Amino acid sequence: MRMTGAALRRADNQSVRIALDALGWTLAFTGCQDVADGLETILNGWKFRRLPPSSNARPCAHVTKISAGYRWRSAHFSKPSLWDKHPPTSAMSAINDIHDVFFDWFLKKRRNYLCLHGAAVRFGHGLICFPSTHHAGKSTLGVKLASMGGMLYCDDVLPIEPRHDHGMAMGIAPLLRKPLSPGLGSPFIRFVSKRLGPSDRRWLYVKLKKTEIAPFAELAPIKMLVLLQRKKRGGAKLRLVPKNEMLKEILLQNFAHQVPPVATLDRLMRITKRADCYRLHYSRLTDAARTIKAAFRKRSFGAR
Repeated sequence: MRMTGAALRRADNQSVRIALDALGWTLAFTGCQDVADGLETILNGWKFRRLPPSSNARPCAHVTKISAGYRWRSAHFSKPSLWDKHPPTSAMSAINDIHDVFFDWFLKKRRNYLCLHGAAVRFGHGLICFPSTHHAGKSTLGVKLASMGGMLYCDDVLPIEPRHDHGMAMGIAPLLRKPLSPGLGSPFIRFVSKRLGPSDRRWLYVKLKKTEIAPFAELAPIKMLVLLQRKKRGGAKLRLVPKNEMLKEILLQNFAHQVPPVATLDRLMRITKRADCYRLHYSRLTDAARTIKAAFRKRSFGAR
């Protein structure tokens, strides 16, 4: 049966409420169910639950589709930083911005956590962490390693829990820039094309399978810290980095400033001391991934 114009308008204005039980957050969406649907596809282990219309749960934040884009309402939860001057105009932009603000909300709830800009992938029982460097390819390398048997923990933000200073999985699908370069290799492009999530002309989420991405809150120790440096040509080379140099780098990449500076320094020193520290020079994604995986395998068996 074809819906009338009035019925379509009522459907567009319907509200959807979701509970993210992993952290106790409730969000409401009016006139933008596509944003709620998109969030559901990119979250892993967040205990995403649609609430019935009869539920009286009060939302932490309410997103409404309006003619100019999207409006944000919340008494206590910060909105995405760009929404004052540049509200999103597409569902993909809204999903991406809400995904970003989750990190701020998380740190307000877990005030004793550190948080590093970077990607992380687990092999065996340990993490390889790639502290963020500008346009160095950490997200694509993380997805490539997931295609080679790794378990992606994050492609942008790695929380560090306070008890053992282990890395924690955020359970958020990785985000890649479009278009994918042919230089990434046809196996990688095929892998991504089979896992397409929300996307627009500039970005796409990779909807990894449960065996390829760790669920929210899973923990693992950081065994390797690797700085990425692209070059124009040649094979991949892994070189040792002095511990003090790596410590300076990850201090710059920590954005959880609610932990006192002395405690932050002590904790990052412990992480750096326990981890093998490298810089990876590479031009081809496949070479980089193979070099990293081989180095981690040697570390696991005690070889140097």
